[in-house]
Amino acid sequence: MDSNLYSISTNASTESLSLSHQKNEIRNSIELLDNTTDSKPTIDDIRVVVSIDFGTTSSGYAYAHIHDNEGRDDTNFDYNINEKWLNKLFKLGLSKLELGLNKLEIGSNKLVKNLKLNLPTQFHPIEEQRYKRAITDYLKKMGMFNLFADSYTENHVTNVQCIRQQLIVELIEEGISEHWPGVTLKNVRWILTIPVVYSYRSKQIMRECASKANLTSEIESDKLQFITEPEAAAIYCMTKNSLREFFLGKDESNFLIIDCGGGTVDLTMRKLLSNCEVALSEVTECTGDFCGSVFIDQEFLKFLGEIVGHEAIELLCEKNYGQMQYMIRVFCQEVKAKYTGEENFSYEFDLGRTCKALKNHVTGEIKLFLDKKDWMIKICASDVKKMFDPVIERIIQLVRLQLQNCRNTCSAIFMVGGFSASKYLQERIKKEFKNDVKYILVSPKPVTAVVSGAVVYGLRNNADASVKAPLSRPIILDRVLKYTYGTNILRSNEFSILAKRGAQARIDQKFESTFVPLIPNQSTMGFKIYITQNNEPKYCYEEGVQFLGELKVNLPDIDLGLNRPVKFSICFAEEEIKVFAVNLQNGQNCHTTFILDSEL
Repeated sequence: MDSNLYSISTNASTESLSLSHQKNEIRNSIELLDNTTDSKPTIDDIRVVVSIDFGTTSSGYAYAHIHDNEGRDDTNFDYNINEKWLNKLFKLGLSKLELGLNKLEIGSNKLVKNLKLNLPTQFHPIEEQRYKRAITDYLKKMGMFNLFADSYTENHVTNVQCIRQQLIVELIEEGISEHWPGVTLKNVRWILTIPVVYSYRSKQIMRECASKANLTSEIESDKLQFITEPEAAAIYCMTKNSLREFFLGKDESNFLIIDCGGGTVDLTMRKLLSNCEVALSEVTECTGDFCGSVFIDQEFLKFLGEIVGHEAIELLCEKNYGQMQYMIRVFCQEVKAKYTGEENFSYEFDLGRTCKALKNHVTGEIKLFLDKKDWMIKICASDVKKMFDPVIERIIQLVRLQLQNCRNTCSAIFMVGGFSASKYLQERIKKEFKNDVKYILVSPKPVTAVVSGAVVYGLRNNADASVKAPLSRPIILDRVLKYTYGTNILRSNEFSILAKRGAQARIDQKFESTFVPLIPNQSTMGFKIYITQNNEPKYCYEEGVQFLGELKVNLPDIDLGLNRPVKFSICFAEEEIKVFAVNLQNGQNCHTTFILDSEL
């Protein structure tokens, strides 16, 4: 293996229905008729796969032509990557500055903070519309702005001069048309990467926003698919660099992916199955938490607040957000990125130069004290350690839990994501787990690992048998269920289990039950689906149980009375639930609607 690739430490039915979301009124729910919707692409429709890594601090996309990769080995897929868009600002004529998605203006001077991180499971209707609009604008627009650090003014963030702005769909379409004349966005399958912690509700919000951003013509289009970020990274590690041949061999060893991003850190334990080009099985339930690198930035602001006053920092955030972000960027470049854990580390931080507006919010003795020091503050190694350690401890806990869950049978750890470039984080992980895991590897291109793996997933996630191998075989074979799923259809309020949390389910595995009408002239059948993280729930109203949504099935042939059995099936292993209903009397698929609870 090329030594430059990694640094090493050696101590069922063809028609399915994607989960749809109930808005304020049921009439807005999405209804899909079997074999009537045009949202499901055929092999002739889909020619190009585009993956988008929707990041907190950096983002990118990649694209590849399906037929250009026919017959290629998994490790030799050909695709193009562009990661210079959206949340990257450029200093005119100079090097790029990654600003991040911490705050996004959406009109009337109202701002959405930590856009990607704040996709909660519940929204106030007005707040939800703000987030949806912000995400839609984010997906649509690519902005490159003029940033002059030496002349940064107080109201720079609101008066920023846009030197170039394009729709991202136009940007992607331009790149696609240059490579493959005649191919349009109608021929694209979109793969969006998401954190492990995203709920079904958050995924549906992403669907709606992607549709509004013109990525798809319909919200429930099968041309849009999701994959979790660590899963995409696992695909990258097992394909692009042939790492399976380096240490895994054919013994189906387990490996852990730690995707250390700006907002979240996500983990997945995978097994590379033998006798396959690349086929991955999930070993333990994937986990994640909000402990990415932006939380070190928050610790820096707390540290600064101890010096200048927390009220001054709050005013700076409220009135001079652009300058505060620039100050954080300087901290990231000069302190966070350079800190390795060495005790002799120190940095003289020039507050007066990097954040002039801060002087306007500091008063009294603190101002006099800082004036005497020319607004220079010294950041020592112990200060930086205090900023890092609370975040890293949470990451270590996540890793330890994964290793315990797989009974310490992990052969390697792969670290990807922008935060994984931190030398201090690397050393802490290696020191903590060097006796438990043989190899700890860090990607030399951590930012592109996720988007690269996602485009390979899109290429391989093509079930059409007419496509030559290996594209016709899914790369993800199974997943471990994160919830216990059930219904109350047998007895009111009694949780009837359909599938249990922790079960290893094949991607195409269907959990089935058969039901019959309760009354002879019944024209529809409806029942509710519940989820919980408890393994043995008894009642639908007990603590921890959530109403996921309601499945409604049309029941034709009323003249048959009660003799109309319906087989109900759900695929839980996909990133979005898929439901099926078959009339056992005639074998036909039933007209089915699934309505996601608006409060979930």
